[in-house]
Amino acid sequence: MKIERIHFDEVFDVAAWRGDFSFRSGGKPHYGVHIDNKVIPRAGSTYAIAFGRPGDWTSVLAWRDLSSSAVGLKSPSWWMTLVAMFDVYYLAPAVIVPALLLGGPVAGGVAAACVGGAMLAWIAHAMLRNRRLKRLLGAMMAAGQDTEGKAGNDMGGSPATAGLPPI
Repeated sequence: MKIERIHFDEVFDVAAWRGDFSFRSGGKPHYGVHIDNKVIPRAGSTYAIAFGRPGDWTSVLAWRDLSSSAVGLKSPSWWMTLVAMFDVYYLAPAVIVPALLLGGPVAGGVAAACVGGAMLAWIAHAMLRNRRLKRLLGAMMAAGQDTEGKAGNDMGGSPATAGLPPI
């Protein structure tokens, strides 16, 4: 995970219905980026954006307009729980039924427990990641300053993320 502070000098080529836009920051243009549906930064705003892979706009995890205290999440916990339930609904029979047929009720029970445990672990991981993202982005200082007190786009080495394991 990498958190970057990005100042949007100019925002152009906006496709508001999709949430796509292009922008210029520090004289360097970035084309066809997407934060989330209906999230279009205004020109002159500064955002803290958490990327799964540094600078990769397809891996945006969370964002915060530094003029506001609200943190946006790409995958809220309720959504991750719903996705996990659908995954279990479709994948559990593929694991549990063969275990029942080949190993009997004990193996079927073990397989069901493993599937349920994996679902709960995945949901817990997503919730902890979202909680960490909200804490890190919520701790960001006022627009134009990062947590080290110097200007710049790179927030990856800030004290807020030092020593924490990657997500």
